[in-house]
Amino acid sequence: MCDTKDCVNPDHLFTGTQTDNMQDAVKKGIMHCGERSGNSKLKESDVIKIRSLYKTGKYFYRELAKMYKVNPSNVAMICNRKTWRHVL
Repeated sequence: MCDTKDCVNPDHLFTGTQTDNMQDAVKKGIMHCGERSGNSKLKESDVIKIRSLYKTGKYFYRELAKMYKVNPSNVAMICNRKTWRHVL
């Protein structure tokens, strides 16, 4: 529908959750995900490597977090595909 930031026309709105709204913004290129987001400390190659290292069973979240200078909770979300889902 309407993607004008300050638009308040009710005919331009549709029902959805916050998740629906975020997915719509990413799909329309209004909002970026992954390394295209200006806030990302990681690259897609880092995410692939983190998942690969974690799968070996030799590393804990906190060890990987230290290696990549992010929080252990970020590593957990990456490994459990809560974030960076677009990276295979």
